[in-house]
Amino acid sequence: MLARWRVELVEMTAPNRPEESIKTDLCFGTQQSTLAGKLLSREYLDESIKSYQLRSRDRLAQPSSCEASESEPAGKGIDKNQEQKFDGELFLIGGAAQESFSDLVSRLPKDAKVVTVGLASKDGDNYSLELARDFERAGIKAENITALCLGPAPPDAAYKCLDKLPEKFDLVYFGGGDQSLLKQRFLEVDKVRQALKNGSIVAGTSAGTAVMSSEMITGGDASDLTHAHGFALLPWAITDTHVHEREREDRDLSALYDIGEGKVPVIGIDEDTRVSLRWENGQLIGEVGGEGAVHIFRTSDQDLNVTSSRVVKPQLTYVMDGAGKGKAALVWELKAGDKFVLQ
Repeated sequence: MLARWRVELVEMTAPNRPEESIKTDLCFGTQQSTLAGKLLSREYLDESIKSYQLRSRDRLAQPSSCEASESEPAGKGIDKNQEQKFDGELFLIGGAAQESFSDLVSRLPKDAKVVTVGLASKDGDNYSLELARDFERAGIKAENITALCLGPAPPDAAYKCLDKLPEKFDLVYFGGGDQSLLKQRFLEVDKVRQALKNGSIVAGTSAGTAVMSSEMITGGDASDLTHAHGFALLPWAITDTHVHEREREDRDLSALYDIGEGKVPVIGIDEDTRVSLRWENGQLIGEVGGEGAVHIFRTSDQDLNVTSSRVVKPQLTYVMDGAGKGKAALVWELKAGDKFVLQ
Protein backbone atom coordinates (compact mmCIF):
# COMPACT_ATOMS: atom_id res chain seq x y z
CA MET A 1 0.00 0.00 0.00
CA LEU A 2 1.00 3.62 -0.43
CA ALA A 3 0.38 4.65 3.17
CA ARG A 4 3.31 7.06 3.25
CA TRP A 5 1.62 9.33 0.77
CA ARG A 6 -1.30 11.72 0.99
CA VAL A 7 -3.97 9.75 -0.86
CA GLU A 8 -7.63 9.99 -1.81
CA LEU A 9 -9.69 7.22 -3.42
CA VAL A 10 -11.25 8.08 -6.75
CA GLU A 11 -13.67 6.05 -8.85
CA MET A 12 -12.59 3.91 -11.78
CA THR A 13 -13.64 4.85 -15.29
CA ALA A 14 -16.09 2.69 -17.19
CA PRO A 15 -14.38 -0.71 -17.48
CA ASN A 16 -15.35 -1.34 -21.09
CA ARG A 17 -14.35 2.02 -22.54
CA PRO A 18 -11.14 1.64 -24.62
CA GLU A 19 -8.36 3.87 -23.43
CA GLU A 20 -7.16 6.55 -25.84
CA SER A 21 -3.70 6.09 -27.26
CA ILE A 22 -0.92 7.95 -25.50
CA LYS A 23 0.72 10.52 -27.76
CA THR A 24 4.43 10.54 -27.06
CA ASP A 25 7.81 10.32 -28.72
CA LEU A 26 9.60 7.00 -28.62
CA CYS A 27 12.71 8.57 -27.09
CA PHE A 28 11.75 11.30 -24.70
CA GLY A 29 14.72 11.53 -22.35
CA THR A 30 17.69 13.86 -22.72
CA GLN A 31 19.92 12.72 -19.87
CA GLN A 32 22.41 10.04 -20.94
CA SER A 33 23.92 8.21 -17.99
CA THR A 34 27.67 7.57 -17.96
CA LEU A 35 27.27 4.75 -15.47
CA ALA A 36 27.63 1.98 -18.05
CA GLY A 37 31.09 3.07 -19.10
CA LYS A 38 32.25 3.34 -15.52
CA LEU A 39 30.98 -0.13 -14.67
CA LEU A 40 32.70 -1.93 -17.51
CA SER A 41 35.41 -3.94 -15.80
CA ARG A 42 38.89 -4.15 -17.30
CA GLU A 43 38.52 -7.81 -18.11
CA TYR A 44 35.58 -6.98 -20.38
CA LEU A 45 37.59 -4.44 -22.31
CA ASP A 46 40.13 -6.95 -23.49
CA GLU A 47 40.70 -8.25 -26.98
CA SER A 48 37.83 -10.73 -26.83
CA ILE A 49 35.32 -7.89 -26.46
CA LYS A 50 36.96 -5.86 -29.21
CA SER A 51 36.90 -8.92 -31.42
CA TYR A 52 33.24 -9.55 -30.62
CA GLN A 53 32.29 -6.00 -31.48
CA LEU A 54 34.18 -6.16 -34.76
CA ARG A 55 32.44 -9.40 -35.69
CA SER A 56 29.08 -7.88 -34.71
CA ARG A 57 29.55 -4.71 -36.72
CA ASP A 58 28.48 -6.10 -40.06
CA ARG A 59 25.37 -7.84 -38.76
CA LEU A 60 23.93 -4.92 -36.82
CA ALA A 61 21.07 -2.99 -38.40
CA GLN A 62 20.91 0.79 -38.36
CA PRO A 63 20.52 2.12 -34.80
CA SER A 64 17.08 3.12 -33.62
CA SER A 65 16.27 6.73 -32.85
CA CYS A 66 17.02 5.96 -29.21
CA GLU A 67 20.64 5.23 -30.15
CA ALA A 68 20.97 8.32 -32.34
CA SER A 69 22.79 11.51 -31.48
CA GLU A 70 21.51 13.47 -28.50
CA SER A 71 21.03 16.46 -30.81
CA GLU A 72 18.66 14.57 -33.10
CA PRO A 73 14.96 15.10 -32.38
CA ALA A 74 13.50 12.13 -30.50
CA GLY A 75 11.15 9.72 -32.22
CA LYS A 76 11.97 10.68 -35.83
CA GLY A 77 11.17 8.00 -38.38
CA ILE A 78 9.48 5.65 -35.90
CA ASP A 79 5.75 5.07 -35.87
CA LYS A 80 5.43 3.27 -32.59
CA ASN A 81 1.79 2.40 -33.18
CA GLN A 82 2.65 0.42 -36.31
CA GLU A 83 6.27 -0.70 -36.45
CA GLN A 84 6.39 -1.51 -32.73
CA LYS A 85 3.33 -3.78 -32.71
CA PHE A 86 4.25 -7.43 -32.26
CA ASP A 87 2.79 -10.93 -32.45
CA GLY A 88 4.90 -12.22 -29.57
CA GLU A 89 4.85 -11.47 -25.86
CA LEU A 90 6.77 -9.26 -23.48
CA PHE A 91 7.11 -11.05 -20.13
CA LEU A 92 8.48 -8.67 -17.51
CA ILE A 93 9.37 -9.80 -13.96
CA GLY A 94 10.13 -7.43 -11.10
CA GLY A 95 13.03 -9.50 -9.73
CA ALA A 96 13.57 -12.58 -7.52
CA ALA A 97 11.77 -14.73 -10.07
CA GLN A 98 10.41 -17.98 -8.68
CA GLU A 99 6.69 -18.51 -9.33
CA SER A 100 6.94 -16.05 -12.21
CA PHE A 101 9.81 -18.04 -13.73
CA SER A 102 7.75 -21.24 -13.57
CA ASP A 103 4.86 -19.41 -15.19
CA LEU A 104 7.16 -18.31 -18.01
CA VAL A 105 8.44 -21.83 -18.65
CA SER A 106 4.88 -23.20 -18.70
CA ARG A 107 4.15 -20.98 -21.72
CA LEU A 108 6.86 -22.55 -23.85
CA PRO A 109 6.35 -25.39 -26.33
CA LYS A 110 7.88 -28.78 -25.52
CA ASP A 111 10.85 -28.30 -27.84
CA ALA A 112 11.29 -24.59 -27.21
CA LYS A 113 14.56 -22.97 -28.24
CA VAL A 114 15.74 -20.68 -25.42
CA VAL A 115 18.50 -18.05 -25.28
CA THR A 116 19.78 -16.79 -21.92
CA VAL A 117 21.48 -13.40 -21.57
CA GLY A 118 23.34 -12.70 -18.32
CA LEU A 119 25.28 -9.67 -19.54
CA ALA A 120 23.76 -7.36 -16.93
CA SER A 121 26.06 -9.08 -14.46
CA LYS A 122 29.77 -8.22 -14.21
CA ASP A 123 30.38 -11.97 -14.55
CA GLY A 124 28.14 -12.06 -17.58
CA ASP A 125 29.27 -15.26 -19.30
CA ASN A 126 28.95 -17.39 -16.18
CA TYR A 127 25.57 -15.85 -15.40
CA SER A 128 24.30 -16.69 -18.89
CA LEU A 129 25.29 -20.32 -18.22
CA GLU A 130 23.68 -20.23 -14.78
CA LEU A 131 20.43 -19.07 -16.34
CA ALA A 132 20.71 -21.85 -18.90
CA ARG A 133 20.93 -24.38 -16.05
CA ASP A 134 17.78 -22.87 -14.52
CA PHE A 135 15.86 -23.54 -17.72
CA GLU A 136 17.17 -27.10 -17.97
CA ARG A 137 16.10 -27.79 -14.38
CA ALA A 138 12.68 -26.42 -15.32
CA GLY A 139 12.35 -29.00 -18.11
CA ILE A 140 13.81 -27.38 -21.23
CA LYS A 141 16.07 -29.71 -23.22
CA ALA A 142 19.74 -28.79 -22.82
CA GLU A 143 20.40 -29.11 -26.56
CA ASN A 144 17.79 -26.39 -27.16
CA ILE A 145 19.38 -23.84 -24.83
CA THR A 146 21.93 -21.24 -25.94
CA ALA A 147 23.85 -19.09 -23.46
CA LEU A 148 25.04 -15.75 -24.82
CA CYS A 149 28.73 -15.44 -23.94
CA LEU A 150 31.08 -12.67 -25.05
CA GLY A 151 34.23 -14.67 -24.41
CA PRO A 152 35.16 -18.23 -25.41
CA ALA A 153 33.01 -21.05 -24.09
CA PRO A 154 34.21 -22.53 -20.79
CA PRO A 155 35.81 -25.98 -21.21
CA ASP A 156 33.05 -27.59 -19.15
CA ALA A 157 30.12 -25.72 -20.76
CA ALA A 158 27.13 -28.04 -21.05
CA TYR A 159 25.19 -25.71 -23.36
CA LYS A 160 25.79 -23.97 -26.62
CA CYS A 161 27.78 -20.86 -25.74
CA LEU A 162 27.63 -18.28 -28.55
CA ASP A 163 28.62 -14.64 -28.91
CA LYS A 164 25.56 -13.81 -31.02
CA LEU A 165 21.90 -14.74 -31.09
CA PRO A 166 20.87 -17.80 -33.10
CA GLU A 167 18.72 -17.20 -36.15
CA LYS A 168 15.56 -18.55 -34.52
CA PHE A 169 14.44 -18.86 -30.91
CA ASP A 170 11.17 -19.09 -29.00
CA LEU A 171 12.36 -17.15 -25.96
CA VAL A 172 15.18 -14.80 -25.08
CA TYR A 173 15.58 -14.21 -21.35
CA PHE A 174 17.50 -11.26 -19.90
CA GLY A 175 18.73 -11.75 -16.34
CA GLY A 176 19.24 -9.21 -13.58
CA GLY A 177 22.19 -7.08 -12.60
CA ASP A 178 22.78 -3.58 -13.96
CA GLN A 179 20.69 -2.37 -16.88
CA SER A 180 23.33 0.14 -17.97
CA LEU A 181 25.86 -2.66 -18.30
CA LEU A 182 23.38 -4.77 -20.25
CA LYS A 183 22.63 -1.91 -22.64
CA GLN A 184 26.36 -1.37 -23.19
CA ARG A 185 27.17 -5.01 -23.91
CA PHE A 186 24.16 -6.34 -25.76
CA LEU A 187 24.38 -5.33 -29.43
CA GLU A 188 21.50 -7.19 -31.09
CA VAL A 189 18.39 -5.32 -29.99
CA ASP A 190 17.09 -5.07 -33.55
CA LYS A 191 17.20 -8.85 -33.86
CA VAL A 192 15.24 -9.22 -30.61
CA ARG A 193 12.71 -6.64 -31.81
CA GLN A 194 12.17 -8.61 -35.01
CA ALA A 195 11.79 -11.89 -33.10
CA LEU A 196 9.21 -10.27 -30.81
CA LYS A 197 7.36 -8.95 -33.84
CA ASN A 198 7.35 -12.44 -35.38
CA GLY A 199 5.93 -14.22 -32.31
CA SER A 200 8.77 -14.98 -29.88
CA ILE A 201 8.65 -14.28 -26.16
CA VAL A 202 11.04 -11.63 -24.85
CA ALA A 203 11.40 -11.87 -21.09
CA GLY A 204 13.40 -10.14 -18.42
CA THR A 205 13.81 -9.95 -14.67
CA SER A 206 15.07 -6.99 -12.63
CA ALA A 207 17.59 -5.19 -14.89
CA GLY A 208 16.28 -7.30 -17.78
CA THR A 209 12.88 -5.65 -17.24
CA ALA A 210 14.12 -2.11 -16.58
CA VAL A 211 16.02 -2.05 -19.89
CA MET A 212 12.86 -2.59 -21.98
CA SER A 213 11.79 1.07 -21.80
CA SER A 214 12.81 3.67 -24.35
CA GLU A 215 14.33 5.65 -21.50
CA MET A 216 15.21 3.39 -18.59
CA ILE A 217 15.67 4.23 -14.93
CA THR A 218 19.30 3.56 -14.04
CA GLY A 219 19.45 4.55 -10.38
CA GLY A 220 18.87 7.12 -7.70
CA ASP A 221 15.74 8.00 -5.78
CA ALA A 222 12.99 10.56 -6.24
CA SER A 223 15.31 13.54 -5.73
CA ASP A 224 18.28 12.39 -7.84
CA LEU A 225 16.83 10.07 -10.46
CA THR A 226 19.21 8.95 -13.23
CA HIS A 227 18.22 7.49 -16.58
CA ALA A 228 19.57 6.53 -20.00
CA HIS A 229 18.41 5.09 -23.32
CA GLY A 230 17.05 1.54 -23.05
CA PHE A 231 16.13 -1.13 -25.60
CA ALA A 232 12.87 0.66 -26.56
CA LEU A 233 10.98 -2.63 -26.92
CA LEU A 234 8.25 -1.08 -24.77
CA PRO A 235 8.04 2.58 -25.86
CA TRP A 236 4.61 3.03 -24.27
CA ALA A 237 5.79 2.93 -20.63
CA ILE A 238 8.70 3.28 -18.21
CA THR A 239 9.44 0.14 -16.23
CA ASP A 240 10.81 -0.22 -12.70
CA THR A 241 11.44 -3.26 -10.49
CA HIS A 242 11.69 -4.38 -6.83
CA VAL A 243 9.17 -1.62 -6.12
CA HIS A 244 7.59 -2.66 -2.80
CA GLU A 245 10.68 -4.40 -1.47
CA ARG A 246 12.97 -1.39 -2.05
CA GLU A 247 10.34 1.31 -1.45
CA ARG A 248 10.60 2.73 -4.95
CA GLU A 249 7.09 4.17 -5.16
CA ASP A 250 8.33 7.73 -4.68
CA ARG A 251 10.99 7.19 -7.33
CA ASP A 252 8.38 6.00 -9.80
CA LEU A 253 6.17 9.00 -9.11
CA SER A 254 9.13 11.26 -9.81
CA ALA A 255 9.97 9.29 -12.98
CA LEU A 256 6.45 9.89 -14.27
CA TYR A 257 7.22 13.59 -14.62
CA ASP A 258 11.02 13.63 -14.75
CA ILE A 259 11.65 11.02 -17.45
CA GLY A 260 8.25 10.75 -19.12
CA GLU A 261 7.19 14.38 -18.72
CA GLY A 262 3.74 13.05 -17.79
CA LYS A 263 3.19 11.60 -21.27
CA VAL A 264 3.68 7.89 -20.58
CA PRO A 265 2.89 5.78 -17.49
CA VAL A 266 5.37 4.14 -15.16
CA ILE A 267 4.89 0.41 -14.53
CA GLY A 268 6.47 -0.57 -11.20
CA ILE A 269 6.67 -4.31 -10.56
CA ASP A 270 7.22 -6.06 -7.22
CA GLU A 271 9.53 -9.04 -6.84
CA ASP A 272 8.32 -12.42 -8.13
CA THR A 273 5.56 -10.56 -9.92
CA ARG A 274 5.18 -10.22 -13.66
CA VAL A 275 3.37 -8.33 -16.38
CA SER A 276 2.65 -10.16 -19.62
CA LEU A 277 2.01 -7.83 -22.56
CA ARG A 278 0.34 -8.89 -25.81
CA TRP A 279 -1.45 -7.15 -28.66
CA GLU A 280 -5.09 -8.26 -28.83
CA ASN A 281 -7.66 -6.77 -31.23
CA GLY A 282 -5.54 -3.68 -31.78
CA GLN A 283 -4.90 -3.05 -28.08
CA LEU A 284 -1.81 -3.74 -25.98
CA ILE A 285 -3.12 -5.75 -23.03
CA GLY A 286 -1.17 -6.28 -19.82
CA GLU A 287 -1.94 -9.20 -17.51
CA VAL A 288 -0.59 -9.38 -13.97
CA GLY A 289 0.63 -12.55 -12.28
CA GLY A 290 2.77 -13.67 -9.36
CA GLU A 291 3.00 -12.96 -5.67
CA GLY A 292 3.10 -9.17 -5.39
CA ALA A 293 1.57 -6.16 -7.07
CA VAL A 294 2.05 -4.11 -10.20
CA HIS A 295 1.83 -0.36 -9.57
CA ILE A 296 0.83 1.83 -12.51
CA PHE A 297 1.51 5.55 -12.21
CA ARG A 298 -0.25 8.07 -14.44
CA THR A 299 -1.04 11.76 -14.35
CA SER A 300 -4.34 12.67 -12.71
CA ASP A 301 -6.03 13.42 -16.05
CA GLN A 302 -5.26 9.97 -17.55
CA ASP A 303 -7.52 6.96 -17.02
CA LEU A 304 -6.68 3.26 -17.05
CA ASN A 305 -9.02 0.60 -18.37
CA VAL A 306 -8.80 -2.28 -15.87
CA THR A 307 -10.55 -5.65 -15.86
CA SER A 308 -10.58 -7.38 -12.47
CA SER A 309 -12.63 -9.72 -10.32
CA ARG A 310 -12.10 -7.17 -7.51
CA VAL A 311 -13.14 -3.57 -7.12
CA VAL A 312 -10.06 -1.63 -8.23
CA LYS A 313 -9.78 2.07 -7.46
CA PRO A 314 -6.75 4.26 -8.13
CA GLN A 315 -5.26 6.40 -5.40
CA LEU A 316 -4.82 10.10 -5.96
CA THR A 317 -1.49 11.25 -4.58
CA TYR A 318 1.00 14.09 -4.96
CA VAL A 319 4.61 13.89 -6.02
CA MET A 320 6.80 14.79 -3.05
CA ASP A 321 10.15 15.29 -4.77
CA GLY A 322 11.89 15.57 -8.12
CA ALA A 323 10.68 17.17 -11.33
CA GLY A 324 6.99 16.62 -10.56
CA LYS A 325 7.05 17.92 -6.99
CA GLY A 326 3.60 19.10 -5.99
CA LYS A 327 1.87 17.62 -9.04
CA ALA A 328 -0.95 15.10 -8.77
CA ALA A 329 -0.80 11.51 -9.96
CA LEU A 330 -2.99 8.42 -9.95
CA VAL A 331 -1.66 5.06 -8.80
CA TRP A 332 -3.33 1.71 -9.55
CA GLU A 333 -2.27 -1.36 -7.56
CA LEU A 334 -3.01 -4.48 -9.59
CA LYS A 335 -2.82 -8.10 -8.46
CA ALA A 336 -2.61 -11.52 -10.12
CA GLY A 337 -5.36 -12.00 -12.69
CA ASP A 338 -5.96 -8.28 -13.28
CA LYS A 339 -5.73 -6.99 -16.83
CA PHE A 340 -5.27 -3.48 -18.17
CA VAL A 341 -5.08 -1.67 -21.50
CA LEU A 342 -1.72 0.03 -21.93
CA GLN A 343 -2.17 1.26 -25.51
